[in-house]
Amino acid sequence: MQVYILHNQKMDFIRIIIQAVLAFEIIPGVCANVFIIYVILYGFHKKHYLSTSYKILLALSSSNVIYAFMNAAYVKYRHILLSATTFSFTSCAWLTSFLCIFYFFKIISFSSRFLTQVKMKIDTYVPRLILVVEVVSLGSGCLSMVSVYTIPISNTSIAVNSFSSDTLGSTDDGDNIIWANFIPMGIPLLLGFITTFCVFRYLKLHSHRMKAGSVGSDSLKAHQTAANTMIRLLLFILIMYVMLILYCFGVFPSVNFGFYLVVIISVSFTPVQSFLIIFGNPKLKEACLERIRCRNTAKH
Repeated sequence: MQVYILHNQKMDFIRIIIQAVLAFEIIPGVCANVFIIYVILYGFHKKHYLSTSYKILLALSSSNVIYAFMNAAYVKYRHILLSATTFSFTSCAWLTSFLCIFYFFKIISFSSRFLTQVKMKIDTYVPRLILVVEVVSLGSGCLSMVSVYTIPISNTSIAVNSFSSDTLGSTDDGDNIIWANFIPMGIPLLLGFITTFCVFRYLKLHSHRMKAGSVGSDSLKAHQTAANTMIRLLLFILIMYVMLILYCFGVFPSVNFGFYLVVIISVSFTPVQSFLIIFGNPKLKEACLERIRCRNTAKH
């Protein structure tokens, strides 16, 4: 009996620590994405113009905020919020991929007539593609909800943040969620890596010509910064994709260190991606540093 009480006290302590860590991840993540949205909308208010890359970033940051709130509320409303979480993660994956494709067309000079025409019209295509992405992501979220409600779930299954002492959910649950969303989540990763690899290859082959020719070193540096940011975002989404598989298939029992690590990494998606975006975009980085400088000046 005493051993059982000590075990429960230990589990309660672990739950408190994990929930504190999750709160520490979610709150800065939401704040960082709200900051990105504020900077973009404030710039739009002043100039009455929104660049194509900022349109994608605006949609991406909004999806990140939704993902963070869904993780925070996942404890009590698992079946309903599972679809919203899937929607927001799928949307983030596709929008990140579109950001890679956008820079792919903006940076590379094509010999193909078709690709050259797409390059010239990419700014007009992006708003429509964002709408298509949200529809596909919504369908993905609906599929995940249907898969949970139509397949009986074991009584021992749990939500990500409930941290009970039971084993992690049923394999039926994990199998159906993964299979229902494998294609809409996997395709953008593949497209993103292919286009980013092409950008890196182009920059490597033409770096000497770009430095010495009509394209200045500042432009080359901006292109390299954009490519580096894209590869970091893609690698992080790939890690998140692996974490999703580990969670849904119940690779780790709920009291295992591996399970808690998967949960912490999964919830870190919002803050890490937002900070990668901020410090990979010169204007957002400058706006962030300016706010920090203003805050430090006000304190003194």
